[in-house]
Amino acid sequence: RRGPSAVDARQMVVSQRRRQRRRSVLVVAGRRRSSSTRGALGRSRTAPRNPMLRELRRLEATWPASMRRLFDPTLAAARRERLWDRMAAGCDALRRRYAWCVP
Repeated sequence: RRGPSAVDARQMVVSQRRRQRRRSVLVVAGRRRSSSTRGALGRSRTAPRNPMLRELRRLEATWPASMRRLFDPTLAAARRERLWDRMAAGCDALRRRYAWCVP
């Protein structure tokens, strides 16, 4: 069997560089923080310092799994209505509580 082609070798180098960048340490506000703790969209996997975001994540944890299917056309209209009302009530309470920080 032949060794990796030039394209394969280049892809391996690029992926190694990406892993190194993820492991690199960021200095934010005088604190060291590893960038590998960041998830999708730059969100930290640890507890957020933003109190509204922390409350929103707690609220989302109470929602049923079918909430992910809210806009799925196969979801029954009655179920979608109940999910929408539940989301609206919880998020409205958050919006009122944190109105000072929402533009």
